[in-house]
Parts: sequence; structure tokens; C-alpha cells
Amino acid sequence: MRMIKIIHGIFIINILFLVLTQCQANNKIDYRVIRVKSGWGYELFREDRVIIHQEIIPAIEGNSPFLSRSDARNTGKLALYKLSTGKIPMITRQDLDSLGIAYP
Repeated sequence: MRMIKIIHGIFIINILFLVLTQCQANNKIDYRVIRVKSGWGYELFREDRVIIHQEIIPAIEGNSPFLSRSDARNTGKLALYKLSTGKIPMITRQDLDSLGIAYP
């Protein structure tokens, strides 16, 4: 009898895991690097809907785009990570410095 309860419990846990995995897959958020006037930016999106469109380097004064594609990519990845872990995807100057992002 105890063995049947254990098997039943494992079965229920597997079903819940599959349902949660499917829900997360349907809400998958991703990023892409975009070319903007005189530089680079990034977007976070779900399916075809843009959630964040970032044409300028956040957390610094002015309206400067990222100088390189890799800077935009790395910052977009960090914003995606923050959002996917339930944090506000705000990028700080400290974030930029830790990523080695070049800015004026």
C-alpha cells in the first residue's frame, strides 16, 4: 500500500512539473540586438510582442546608443536575466561597469 502511494505521489509530481514547464515555455521572453542610428540597441520580447525597446545606453546621461553590438547584446542579456528572475530589468551604471560597457 505504501509503495502505491509513493508511485502515485511521483506521478503527480511529474504531471505538475510538465504543466509548469509548458506554462514557462509559453511565456518565454527573449532578447535581440537591433541596429539603431549610429549604434546598437536591444529589445526584450515575448513571441512577436516587444516588451522593452532600448535604443540608448541606460543609466547614463544623454542619448548615446551602444557603441558595439556585443555591448548591446551583453546588456540585453542582463536585462533578460533580471526580468526572468522576477527582478525589475533596470540597468544601473554599476551593471554597465561590471559588464565592461563603453559609454561616453
